[in-house]
Amino acid sequence: MRSLELTAVVLLFLISSRISFAQSDAEEAANIIMKLCIAAGEESISITTTGSSVNASDQVVADRTSRGIVGGISNEITALAAEQASQARACTRKYLGQVLQILLRPSKFVPNAPPEAFQQDDASVIRECDRYATSPGNRDNPNRMMPIFYQHLNVTDGLRACSSALEREEDNPRIKYQLARIENKLGRYDAARARIDALIKIKYPPAFGERGDNFQFGDGIPVNMSAAIETYKRGVEIGDANSAFALAELYREGKSVKQDFLSARKYAEIAYKQGHPEAAFLLGAMYREGQGVDIDYSKARDLLTDAVAHGAVQGHFSLAALEDEGKGGPRDALAAGRNLFKALQLQSFSSIVDKIVDYQTGPDAWSSESMKSLQKELATVGYYSGAIDGVVGNSTKEAIEKYFNR
Repeated sequence: MRSLELTAVVLLFLISSRISFAQSDAEEAANIIMKLCIAAGEESISITTTGSSVNASDQVVADRTSRGIVGGISNEITALAAEQASQARACTRKYLGQVLQILLRPSKFVPNAPPEAFQQDDASVIRECDRYATSPGNRDNPNRMMPIFYQHLNVTDGLRACSSALEREEDNPRIKYQLARIENKLGRYDAARARIDALIKIKYPPAFGERGDNFQFGDGIPVNMSAAIETYKRGVEIGDANSAFALAELYREGKSVKQDFLSARKYAEIAYKQGHPEAAFLLGAMYREGQGVDIDYSKARDLLTDAVAHGAVQGHFSLAALEDEGKGGPRDALAAGRNLFKALQLQSFSSIVDKIVDYQTGPDAWSSESMKSLQKELATVGYYSGAIDGVVGNSTKEAIEKYFNR
């Protein structure tokens, strides 16, 4: 059995080490070690180095000169009993980790400057920038990356990746835009502003949403809401989903404009059709509350499901409420508890702890079944050790707060 979990573990090691092994090679190495784990047992496996090779019980699994993982066993491992499979996975994680640690350790076999074969090609460097800084709703997304919302930008790795990518393709507007996002979050406003100015001149759509945000939130310039709204509307005209989403939020909240749910719906639908995941959340909330539309719990549930599937973390709480209440579909307390756990895990909004802890009585109270599901999730990650009884007592409250603030 070639385990998807193992492949994910292998790739996690590769990503954290920032070494570009091919996925197929990583699977080969995992297969070799897993085969040994099953055949020989954990205690009889040894990881050694001989010359430029890294060996698992005398079978070559890696070449230190190129830092590539190689191997000759690609046989699929047949179905195992659950206990044996679990032991094999744990064994494989352990020894594959040792192999990768050896590969990363300086030695006489690995020159200070990586060989030419190890250098990342241009496409790989650009993909890495996309991985760290793809913007929600940007249709210029050739590598089909999941969006990274502003609050979740990894500025350290993103700056390194996108600076390197810009050296490879200095005229690529997407890279310039993604680098500007990172620079804005770092407070490097002058550099970001210069990039956005240049992109606005060539009418690169996402640049208008970024400049509108600069005006709205005062990123290096004075807050100017009329300029923000004007810039967002220019962005909508040329197809920027972020601009449409920003206008939807402003009209829904009545911020610097007259509250207008119909306008909010119009702009949210524009953004949603262009693939903006937060627009799916916003529309789902509007259908749930009947804002600019008739209440439609089924549509709200579908939209919120779509939103969380594409990274809009604030949708987990609203989806949990519909699942707990059985609105728009069957009641599903297990899923509701899991979505509440996800909302805590992803810190989807600051008041979520209060919304779980304080709503134990009255019309908005959570069901005990949903709370049992949440308690199980918290117990799984080691934050809760009390009874799985659906009662939000002091130990459950403490677990919720600690997990959110971890």
